[in-house]
Amino acid sequence: MNRAIALLLIFCFLLALLFLPVKIPYTLRSIGNVLPSQEWRLVQDGTGSLSASLQDNQSGAITRVSSWQFERGDLFDLQMAIDPNSGKMFQKGDTIVRIYSSISNQQILDLENLIHVKSAIGKELSTGEKKTIVQEAEERLASAKEFYELKSRELAVAQKLIADGVIADIEYQRIKNEHDVAKIEIQVAEKTLQVASTGAKSETVEVNTTEVNTLKKQLAFLKGRNLKYVITAPFDGVVGRLYELGQLIVLHRMSECVVQVPMKVEEMAYIGRNLRILITDPSSMETYNAKLLSVASQTQVVNMRSVGFLICMINTQPGKPFPTLGNVGNCEVHCDDLTPLQYIKRLMKFRIGAG
Repeated sequence: MNRAIALLLIFCFLLALLFLPVKIPYTLRSIGNVLPSQEWRLVQDGTGSLSASLQDNQSGAITRVSSWQFERGDLFDLQMAIDPNSGKMFQKGDTIVRIYSSISNQQILDLENLIHVKSAIGKELSTGEKKTIVQEAEERLASAKEFYELKSRELAVAQKLIADGVIADIEYQRIKNEHDVAKIEIQVAEKTLQVASTGAKSETVEVNTTEVNTLKKQLAFLKGRNLKYVITAPFDGVVGRLYELGQLIVLHRMSECVVQVPMKVEEMAYIGRNLRILITDPSSMETYNAKLLSVASQTQVVNMRSVGFLICMINTQPGKPFPTLGNVGNCEVHCDDLTPLQYIKRLMKFRIGAG
């Protein structure tokens, strides 16, 4: 009898408890996949061409930003201004990669040599020189002729080798350029000897000055074009890890991070308006407030259960460490508070569903 009364009292107490005007916090827990808000990748394909792509992890869209192609046979020198494995921070506009065209570099070198020669002639194009200067000019001419004969023999050999496909076109062009420069040196030496012996008219001096100025303009144009082969950072961020073949560098925009939070389909129905999402990084134990952006329309099967995804955004704060990327975010989704009756119903529903 006493036992029946006790059970009845307990039942009445529980029944009254279910209808008490109290609220019980209801929190869902999961592991989130933390991604940078944007990811910029520079890739080099089998032909040597470069292309850059930008992935927006909020929308999932990938856009091709730009590409860099070079003339056939143009060997280029690619220099990384930032170590792709450094993980260091950078700012928008910082130089990431410098690219130098071999053909442009050779043209620049040839013009610089020619300007140097023409400028030296200009200093001598005024009056005749002393006997010792004339003798030096004669020796210079003789040396120039010997050097030209040497380069002529090298060019003859190179012409046979290029015809047989033994040497590359760029190597042949280098030998031919040296031969042409040697020929110019003879002309310069002859002109120097003539000037040293007889002097030059003012018209000749003026023509030489005009030629030097024209060559300097061409040189400035080539250097300016070569400087265009510079790739800069599109945003502030951190250098990420390389994870695909052909990637030269990966940049992460970490001022904002996207978090994909998997949730059981039956739990998705209880995501209310007063949602509060906390992401805890187990590496730094920092906790970040996340804002719900959207609920993914597609579901996936994970461990034999259908799950949906909450797409959230973290705004990182100055002075705080960046969140660790990957499936490392401990997520707490604080839903609307429940009455005791609602809480019991949800527990029973999930228990039945799990069975």
